[in-house]
Amino acid sequence: MADGAELVTLKLTFWHKDKKPGDLVQVRRDELHQWRGFAVPLEDSEPEPAKTADDTTTPKTPAKTTTAKA
Repeated sequence: MADGAELVTLKLTFWHKDKKPGDLVQVRRDELHQWRGFAVPLEDSEPEPAKTADDTTTPKTPAKTTTAKA
């Protein structure tokens, strides 16, 4: 099998065999051309952490907005 440097993670945009759109697949870098139209490369950024039910970063009440009077 290919080592980690030769693998690319793709996100499917269309059905492919038993995989559905949105699934992640890892393919060898030299096989990317075969996946054109079926998948797009993932960004090389860190994935967002999963939110929990007791997440305190989500506001519980809507923010108050003020309008300036002319």
